[in-house]
Amino acid sequence: SYSRGASAEHHAALRAIPLLSEAGLKVYVVPLKENEDPDSFLKKYGKEAFEKLLTEKLSAFSFAMQCSASEKDMDDLQERYAVCLEMFPYLMSAGSEGLRQELIKELSDFTRVPVSSINLDFTAYQKKQKNPLKRGAKKEEVAPELKEEALPELRSSSAEKLLIALIFSFGEAM
Repeated sequence: SYSRGASAEHHAALRAIPLLSEAGLKVYVVPLKENEDPDSFLKKYGKEAFEKLLTEKLSAFSFAMQCSASEKDMDDLQERYAVCLEMFPYLMSAGSEGLRQELIKELSDFTRVPVSSINLDFTAYQKKQKNPLKRGAKKEEVAPELKEEALPELRSSSAEKLLIALIFSFGEAM
């Protein structure tokens, strides 16, 4: 569970997720306690506890939903709907329509907003937005901490190396 309000590290992770997904990478987030990083966790709890922690990974989509909801009153319909709207960029990066519909169902279950409402508004969003990079935004504006020169390295990294890199980059806030 995350504290109310997403941290700067959470926001950085949220900006990087769509870019990493578009680069063809599966992105997961491993939650750590506040002020904890993978190194301190390993030293304090050991390898077995760290391996168990890795089994508790969140999908990038679930992490983004939880971060968005942490800043909202989820008893209020308008705020639950705002979570849906904030998730639309992540839905854009889904690799297939089947996956997108599964994510919309997960979003609906999480927010208690009907699937039909999410689908209707997402279709309108798709027509307007398509892709932030195609609208003229530079990659640095979408995710300033993910420079173009870093992308080839990320593409060639194994999934395990990427996971560890993300843990080290964003672990302190989770």
